Amino acid sequence: MKLKNKIFALLALVAFTLPVLTSCSDEPDDEYYYSFTGEMMSDYLRNRSDYSDFTTIVERAGLMDLLSAYGHYTCFVPTNDAVQAYLAQKGRSSVAELTDLECDTIARTHLTSDKAYSTYDIGAGVMNMNRRFIQADSDEDADGNAVVLLNRTARINYNTQNDSVENGIVQQIDVVLENSTRMVPELIKKNPRLSLYYLALQRTGLDEAMMPYEDESYEQPEYQYRYTSGAEPDEIALAPEHKYYGFTAFMVPNDVLLQRGYIKTDPKENAEQALHELYDLAKSIYDVTFPADAGQDYTSFDHLDDPRNPLYRFMAYHILPRSMEKPEYLTVRDDLGIFTNYMNPTEWYETMLQYTMLKVEKYTVDVSGLGSHATLKRHYLNRRYDKFTAKPLEGSEVQYTVENGYENDAANGFYFYINDIVAFNTDTRDVVDNARMRIDMSALFPEMMTNGHRMNGDYQIHQKDAILDKMPEVGYNYYYPDGYLTGVTMSGDGYFVYRHPRSGYWSYSGDEMITQGNFDVSFRLPPVPVAGTYQVRLGYAAMAGVRTICQFYFGEKEVPTEPQGVPVDMDVQMNNAELLGTSFNLTYTPVGGSAVTGYTKIRELAYPDNGEGDTEAEDILTNDQKVLKNKGFYRGAWGCGCGTGDQSSKTHFADIANTFRIVLCTANMEPGKYYYVRIRKATKIVRGKNECMLDYIEVVPKSVYGISDGEMREDDL
Repeated sequence: MKLKNKIFALLALVAFTLPVLTSCSDEPDDEYYYSFTGEMMSDYLRNRSDYSDFTTIVERAGLMDLLSAYGHYTCFVPTNDAVQAYLAQKGRSSVAELTDLECDTIARTHLTSDKAYSTYDIGAGVMNMNRRFIQADSDEDADGNAVVLLNRTARINYNTQNDSVENGIVQQIDVVLENSTRMVPELIKKNPRLSLYYLALQRTGLDEAMMPYEDESYEQPEYQYRYTSGAEPDEIALAPEHKYYGFTAFMVPNDVLLQRGYIKTDPKENAEQALHELYDLAKSIYDVTFPADAGQDYTSFDHLDDPRNPLYRFMAYHILPRSMEKPEYLTVRDDLGIFTNYMNPTEWYETMLQYTMLKVEKYTVDVSGLGSHATLKRHYLNRRYDKFTAKPLEGSEVQYTVENGYENDAANGFYFYINDIVAFNTDTRDVVDNARMRIDMSALFPEMMTNGHRMNGDYQIHQKDAILDKMPEVGYNYYYPDGYLTGVTMSGDGYFVYRHPRSGYWSYSGDEMITQGNFDVSFRLPPVPVAGTYQVRLGYAAMAGVRTICQFYFGEKEVPTEPQGVPVDMDVQMNNAELLGTSFNLTYTPVGGSAVTGYTKIRELAYPDNGEGDTEAEDILTNDQKVLKNKGFYRGAWGCGCGTGDQSSKTHFADIANTFRIVLCTANMEPGKYYYVRIRKATKIVRGKNECMLDYIEVVPKSVYGISDGEMREDDL
């Protein structure tokens, strides 16, 4: 039963111009299948002579048993002609001349285990079993049919696409897929447009700093942690299988540096002179940002590998010590839980220039960038373009791909082109960073992103996780052995657990961290840009009969000993008499209108999309924030929410009594230091598993939280 019609071709093409839609079903819709054979994927490969070479490769890799089991697999299967062309290119005459390790790499490069991907589902790309990104684009075959192009080399056969088997989908391709085994700096070295930045990496020693791939001393504990959390009984959390290192480098091409006047000498003509000019640029920036170091011997051109050297600082600020599975995951996957008409998805990441943060923002709110030249749905670095700043900054735009013939997806991360330099200069310090930093717990720790834990699984599936063979599709929960996560210290008998995202959870980005039992956990906060007074807040979801009572600590020690306030009962919700009580459901009757109830309804009157707002409605919101602020609380972020379906069907956190933020402390903090938060169970009362939930952290300067009235008060996003 074959679907050879133009409708499907149109669907495949549309998949690259519209956001990818994820079905709530476990299986792709039948209409997207080419045929249904009733075979397992292993049988399918063995029963077709045109795939015999690849079948041999899979068998030698020891993966055929896997493809004989039920699951949700995708196989991008190269034809025998494609395999023979690949072998000839490598100087081999047959599959027999490949090593078992080479067969394993080739097989895993062509297989996915998380989902059965039809051409409609592939979208911008998928992750293979080697944990490498397969880029997907739209293209045409020789007959003019719309087809999917993988890694800009291999076309999915139009006539056989979406061939369904019992445990997945098979997609025939005409070229063997390859992913580089090189590390990030090695790929940068191969790109002539980046010769100056690579020379700077080499001379500062940062190229070697970006070479690590895996912590081979880490051994996965076999223990499976079974627990109950809320309404989800008998969940399973596994320890991470590996501990990989990752890096993301933002690189400015030579021609862009020349066009913008940062250098005058073409690196192709005189690389050393161009490097001197780049050093002079770095010195003009970092002598101002770090005046105490200006003029010191270690800042001279003769000491480029000193971490205090201007060029070292310049290059280090362009690098994140983490990677992500896809370029689109620079911010949260699919903008999950964010009302993108009102708030840009934003992340804050620490760079390889110690104690500095880089802001990564996906531009989705066109009204916030009135007069901006930014492009919707693109990512920008250190952008600040809103009503709260007198100095709008466009930031640097990220380009996800590079020219044909070059790769930017390395074994240990990515590099991306950007259209302008990024620097920890006074604009970054005083304008970009003078804002509320909100960081999801799963983005706070580099290891969770680098190792593919953050946002793993299908967040639309709310099936229980107790069955291990369902976890590749539904999603994995992880517990972290002490020492796995940067800046985390564990003691007591509790486990620090990451629960993978579900769209209906009362959680920012749909995921959360929990710890249960007699826990005692400390974690490192993001560094601050300038000395001053800051609020440190925790976003969480209160749950009656589930959460426990916690004591919070704050300080410079890795395990702080200074308690902050009285123990907090994480069972108490915002509609409790201790907080807002019945006032949580705000009510307002505008002049000449009908009564409205609820935060969002009143907010719509205060800040309409068009026209003037109702000042009395705005005053109600201002007073609501003041009352809570005096108690050390804030409503949940209005720009975030939860619920299945499109954005119009989601509920804003500000309207949910369970989701809110508590001020852990108000403290003086200094740049160039790390601060830590410690959370310890502080009761003998038994509530379920005595659970503490950690959703996201906010670090907020007084310039933001200290303004309570007028248009410049802290927004509720």
